[in-house]
Amino acid sequence: MTRGFGVCLAFSVLLALSASPCESRRHGHTEKQHALSCRPDNEGSWSIGVYRGEGFTSLLPVEEAKPRLDGRAAWPVANPVVSCASVVGAPSNFVADPFLFANNDTIYIFHETKNGITGQGDIGVAASHDEGITWQHLGIALDEPWHLSYPFIFSWQDQVYMLPEASGSGGLRLYRAEDFPLVWKLDRLLLDKPLIDASLLEDHGTWWLFGSDHTRPGAHKNGELELYYSASPQGPWQPHPANPIANTARRRSARMGGRPLHYEGGIYRFAQDCTGTYGQGLEMMQITTLNQTHYQEEPRDLGFDPAPRRGPMEWNGVRHHHLDALQMSDGSWLAVMDGDSVVSGHISRGMLSKLSLVATVIACGLCLWCSHERCLACARSRMGRMLCLPLIARPMPWSKLRAKSASAATIDLSDPLLEVNDGKAWKVKANPRSWRLCLWKASMIGLTVLGCLALAVWAFMALCYPPGHAAEARLVDGQYSKFTLVTQSYDKRLVNLKLFTWHYSRCTSVSEILVVWNQGTPPDPKTLSSKVPVRIRPESRNSLNNRFWPDPQIQTRAVLSLDDDILFSCKDLEHGFAVWRRHPERLVGFYPRLAEGAPLMYSDDKQRMRAAGHYNIILAGGTYVDKAYYDSYWEPQHSPARTLVNELTNCEDLLLNFVVANATQSAGQQSVLYVRPRVRIHAWRLSGVGISSQYRPFARDRNWCMSKFEVMFGGNVLQTTRFDQHNIHGRMP
Repeated sequence: MTRGFGVCLAFSVLLALSASPCESRRHGHTEKQHALSCRPDNEGSWSIGVYRGEGFTSLLPVEEAKPRLDGRAAWPVANPVVSCASVVGAPSNFVADPFLFANNDTIYIFHETKNGITGQGDIGVAASHDEGITWQHLGIALDEPWHLSYPFIFSWQDQVYMLPEASGSGGLRLYRAEDFPLVWKLDRLLLDKPLIDASLLEDHGTWWLFGSDHTRPGAHKNGELELYYSASPQGPWQPHPANPIANTARRRSARMGGRPLHYEGGIYRFAQDCTGTYGQGLEMMQITTLNQTHYQEEPRDLGFDPAPRRGPMEWNGVRHHHLDALQMSDGSWLAVMDGDSVVSGHISRGMLSKLSLVATVIACGLCLWCSHERCLACARSRMGRMLCLPLIARPMPWSKLRAKSASAATIDLSDPLLEVNDGKAWKVKANPRSWRLCLWKASMIGLTVLGCLALAVWAFMALCYPPGHAAEARLVDGQYSKFTLVTQSYDKRLVNLKLFTWHYSRCTSVSEILVVWNQGTPPDPKTLSSKVPVRIRPESRNSLNNRFWPDPQIQTRAVLSLDDDILFSCKDLEHGFAVWRRHPERLVGFYPRLAEGAPLMYSDDKQRMRAAGHYNIILAGGTYVDKAYYDSYWEPQHSPARTLVNELTNCEDLLLNFVVANATQSAGQQSVLYVRPRVRIHAWRLSGVGISSQYRPFARDRNWCMSKFEVMFGGNVLQTTRFDQHNIHGRMP
């Protein structure tokens, strides 16, 4: 019994771990990043993204902008553009509250950064010299002994001022730039009260000051808003007679969420929605009446979706609470917004849910244990044993009776728990319908089944969606990017396709999933569970060449060609993508192969590759490729090779390797690079169909292709690459 209770306790801990996943952090680490940066923080893991559009109501995330906005190693640049991993000068746990400021040809983002050592907020600054496409962090602009955030920055009379939230100091302080953007000096104390998220608005010569005072008697936290007015941003400030202009227990539409905006003749302000959790969302209010005696506003639609992808795998998929917009010289709009992938207090909530689940399972185990012990105690009396464990007695055939003594020929039926041996004429057994026994057995079986299921779920989630930073997008040269996932499928593999889209749409850097549909009636994309857009491209001819058709609707430079019956972890996909971004001229993939000899002979023998120590082919079943190679694949001189692919229904990936090797050889570059995956699941057993299921004819056709391609390309253009034994991701498979 004690052993069973121990098993119950172990399963309870396992259930808690699997039912309450660890916090998810979006920001990938870099080698040069401070060791104390991007640590888990109970306030969240805020980061900053950029939006662009022809108008304010048509803003789009930077990765969706058209034409595509490319960076140094990002095609396109993707949000977030500033994160805790970007900050220099001090370790940072998160960045939030961004404000834009244009100075000559440079655009700046001033933002809060939570110091990873002191735990308080400082003001950081990043700069862009290409109209907001790429950003370089400059350092810490303002650091005080108290917490700083919400750096409202503006210019007035040829001076640049900053009005940060500094409620910890007990007042509202105005700073002036002495050496913009990194040196600031206190100009004056505007108000001797701790206003939170103070924002200025100038309208017809009058300056208005919005802010929240949580120390006001009767004020609702995150639901109170006050208004002041003055002839100058330096004061003196007079309170509005309608104060507080908002004070609601609903905690929405009150606390400021960015700079007030003049747009198309109207005045708008952004307010936080804190109903579910702090910073849950953002609302836009149109100010309809603004004078020194009256104030009125009405809610308006924001006009664009700041978080088109929801969920903890997206940088702003859980909450966002601040927006600042700037109209560019050409009339277009640039905006910055902060976002988070976890809720406020996620660490505390996670621990509480784990502990509560553990306590519940332990309590159930204790109840079962106590009931069993009570039953044993009751069994010390004969009547108690009969009540505790009802039995059935039945006679045995006299032929089996072997009495060892006269006393052994009879049995006392009042003691039904006596052990039965061959010398007794009665066989006594426990009643299987005893509710106590059935309850105990069912409970233990249920706990065992739940524990096994929890173990399986936990193992799958840990491998495919690791906690912490493991499955996040990777920074390359300080930027994130996106890729398009392309797979080829048909009607008999619909089960595979559904699992494929469900799984890979949860990987952070996937921008779109393109399904090349070769045969049968294509499914409705709405029937496929996906976090990203799924586009199905029906083909008039069933051909493996269709996989590499130069689709003009593919917006990213990087394309991941992946078979629909293979599952990699998101961590492996993100790592492979980061490697490709450093080597975009190569095929970077997960399946190395070797072709050697005269004529060339294809081999997927691991022992042969180990002996050779190198490879020269990456299979298209899992490889990153520059979509520009798709144009090369379909060049007229490769028409005979494509015809051979159609005849054999094979070798399209070998042809792609020849095309890439032929292009890189002239530039003196390598053509292939292997990345070793940690997790790889072949899901072909779900459908049982595939062209490589019969290996011998499959290999024979590939050898035939190799000999033909060698002639068509004027020799063996494949370039060998040695396995990297010093890097676990490049070691031999």
